[in-house]
Amino acid sequence: MAEFGLQWPIRGSDKRKSKVKGKPCHRRGPRPAKGIRNHNPLNIEAGCDWLGATGCDGRFVIFTSPWHGIRAGARVLRTYQRVHGIYTIDAIVSRWAPIHDNNPTHAYIDFVASSAGVAATSALTPEDYPRVLAAMIQFENGTCPYEMELINNAVAAGWAD
Repeated sequence: MAEFGLQWPIRGSDKRKSKVKGKPCHRRGPRPAKGIRNHNPLNIEAGCDWLGATGCDGRFVIFTSPWHGIRAGARVLRTYQRVHGIYTIDAIVSRWAPIHDNNPTHAYIDFVASSAGVAATSALTPEDYPRVLAAMIQFENGTCPYEMELINNAVAAGWAD
């Protein structure tokens, strides 16, 4: 996983009960979020034939690598811009995680804007998108374990025609 720039802390085993009565369950640290495990850090739902997709977990796409998952997220944002005229963090997040789906949309918008260093209602430049996606990854998973080089490369591939 290090080849894709993935980093997360590994802690010692825990003492949860295993399915075998009385035997401790030894796992290495907390389990990463589903988006990280699925190489789908933006939690893209199944439904499209994405490059690098290997299947789905019932709702979300599973990708072969984080690069493929981040690239797919960049493609979605490219479509938001080119097809729907969506250029701001406020509009992106409102569509990505709408409040009517019980998402904390306003907190999500504030977090992404603050983390990316862009006003929520300002039109994004091409240089803003990697920082926006990194912030969205962190909000979706509680962490962004990827290096900016990986994110920049995946975003550039996602925006390419």
